[in-house]
Amino acid sequence: MKRATLILIALLALAAGLRFYRIDAQSLWSDEGSSVAQSLRDIPAIAGNAARDIHPPLYYIALHFWVLPFGTSEAAVRGLSALLGVALVALCYALGRRLYGEPAAFVAAFLAAVNPFQVYYAQEARMYMLMAVLGALCVLASLWWLDDDARTRRLGLLVYAVAAVLGLYTHYFFPVVIAVCNVIVVARWLAVGRVTRQLAVWLVAQGVVLLAFAPWLPVALHQVTTWPAGAQTFTATDAPLVLWRLLALGLSAPRDAGLALALCGLLALAGLYVRGAAGSTRAARWAASPTFVVVLYLLAPVALMFTLALFKDAFLKFMLIASPPFVLLAANGVVNIGRGAAGRNRFAVVVRGVSAAAFLGAVAFWSALSLQSYFTDPQYARDDYRSLAGLIDALGRNGDAVILDAPGQQEIFGYYYRDSLPVYPLPRQRPADRAATETELAAITARHGRLFVVFWATDESDPQRLVEAWLDAHAYKASEAWYGNVRLALYAAVATASAPSRMLNLRWGDRITLRGASQPDGPVAAGEIMPLTLFWTAEQAVGARYKVFVHLLDPRGFVVAQRDSEPVGGSRPTTSWVAGETIADPYGLFIPPGTAPLAYPIEIGLYDPESGRRLRLSNGDDRLLLPSLRVEATLSARAIPGLVPLEGGARANGLILIGYHLDLVGAEGQRVASVPRGARLRLSLYWRKPGGMQGNGEYRWQLGSARKQTTPTDGLYPVWQWREGEVVRDDQLVPVPADLPAGAYELLVDGRVIARVDVRTSD
Repeated sequence: MKRATLILIALLALAAGLRFYRIDAQSLWSDEGSSVAQSLRDIPAIAGNAARDIHPPLYYIALHFWVLPFGTSEAAVRGLSALLGVALVALCYALGRRLYGEPAAFVAAFLAAVNPFQVYYAQEARMYMLMAVLGALCVLASLWWLDDDARTRRLGLLVYAVAAVLGLYTHYFFPVVIAVCNVIVVARWLAVGRVTRQLAVWLVAQGVVLLAFAPWLPVALHQVTTWPAGAQTFTATDAPLVLWRLLALGLSAPRDAGLALALCGLLALAGLYVRGAAGSTRAARWAASPTFVVVLYLLAPVALMFTLALFKDAFLKFMLIASPPFVLLAANGVVNIGRGAAGRNRFAVVVRGVSAAAFLGAVAFWSALSLQSYFTDPQYARDDYRSLAGLIDALGRNGDAVILDAPGQQEIFGYYYRDSLPVYPLPRQRPADRAATETELAAITARHGRLFVVFWATDESDPQRLVEAWLDAHAYKASEAWYGNVRLALYAAVATASAPSRMLNLRWGDRITLRGASQPDGPVAAGEIMPLTLFWTAEQAVGARYKVFVHLLDPRGFVVAQRDSEPVGGSRPTTSWVAGETIADPYGLFIPPGTAPLAYPIEIGLYDPESGRRLRLSNGDDRLLLPSLRVEATLSARAIPGLVPLEGGARANGLILIGYHLDLVGAEGQRVASVPRGARLRLSLYWRKPGGMQGNGEYRWQLGSARKQTTPTDGLYPVWQWREGEVVRDDQLVPVPADLPAGAYELLVDGRVIARVDVRTSD
């Protein structure tokens, strides 16, 4: 086997490795869920649904036949895009070889293989990688059509026609590629100075392509002219840098990637130069130049984005079409830098070679950093419907329900959620019908005790926030969390208090009075929601926006449960209060499963979210303590959200440690890559009492030089009082020693490593 073939195989293997690596690590997001749902329909149904969508049917049809043998797992449905991603790398090689020669072709294939933009969309079950592959194939085929060899020309014409038709049925942005190919071919023949038979045949081929797309053309024209695009999110000044960053380092580009972007810019400038362009006249040489082909291929999609005002986050993926010319330009730049000097100046040859290798290595290094972020950093992950649905599955019980706001989430939510809770997609219409939506919400809350509400793309389906505003005013929001761009809120669907059960009349600052509060008299079971309504009055207009905090404290001062929110779920910020108006402000406190059965004080107050400064009562206190809440224990360990389980459990003096949470204090529930020295960690251990256990459950935890010998809950809820099988949450405050050198450290519980903590020197 030739060395060139081995190199190409190695590059394609690298591309495949990156595209299939952790391909199922991230959840499918909403559009991918739509792809899966479409693929499971028959062909007429796929076409019918695509006619009402903004995407043509070809990708869905291809995915339909793909999932027949491979199934609909995350890895399976994304496998088609991954395979197409490898094909795009091969096409970058073929284009590079055609335009610049074999050395540049290998560099282009390498840059494409490690390109984070290409890797990202090679791991998404959508049509964008297919669009890019067919686009590159069209451009390559148009160059074959310009070849001197008759057989190559015939092959080029056939491949072009097939790829062009398939591309039109793949995405409505694809005509820009057809325009690029036509400009390349027509410019070449016009530069020759005469209209030839080959040009006439080429134009006939365009008619054939248009005729093949004619059945779908009315649908396409209707969809692209009526589908709402929304406003651009990037200005004409921002867009070029955003696009350059995207093409070079993808969506997960490091923030301090200015040097890498500058290096890519230098490579692109170096890539503009091509030696020995063919042609007898200046026009002919220009039309035949690889620079003309690549620059046109790169800039035409950009120009169309500007023309159609499509420069917004949701449409940047269209620029995958421009990724092949970007890597081609950079590859030729590397080769140009590495070319030997004239004559036999070996020193110059070495310097140029080292410079080219350094440029290529720098781009590869920054690409690797971007890919590492994509694969491991949660902030670059797709919307996490998998975890969201898993939480509902863990916490849901008979009598609960799910509301999807917007209804377009039904397909992706149904992909992950297979349990039996009723699901209500709201609002039912676009634009939303206020009366009908609120009537249905009232009926839902009357039938169900708790509601899991999934918010996504509400700017389109519910721009007036009808669903959330109604629930915030008529139910108790207990928690909310973001899973990428999708948000999950939990409500207690019980009637909100209309008047305080306890009058207070306490002044906060000089403008706000807390008239009273309404809270339950009896105990609340762990895993339930405690309802609390505060009644505020503004004595005069409030000029600042304050948040309200509601904390459930244990006797040691640990925050067991909390809600921090602007009043009425954010729908009535303090700046909107009218003097003399009373605001009924409902809150729900979700009592975590495993909470020990004790009496817990409730503290409330207001604070400035910008500075964190608390508003003070007239007596100088910055919080108010309400009567304590008694919590009842539960035996179930099934519904512990976010629990990190321990394989086989760990034992400590008879108790079984089934899992834990570990959070940085002040950033509970957030994933942090490392913690600073001197910080404090909140370690929540979940212990189960087995039958026949003897002993007090004493154990020891240790992190570096920090250690403690204790019993669960520090003895507040003694183990002898636990019931057999009961699971109890045990909160411990773990300090990170201030003198601990930076590095990774083991967190041990009774000698067993349960977690590793990455300690950094400072913030």
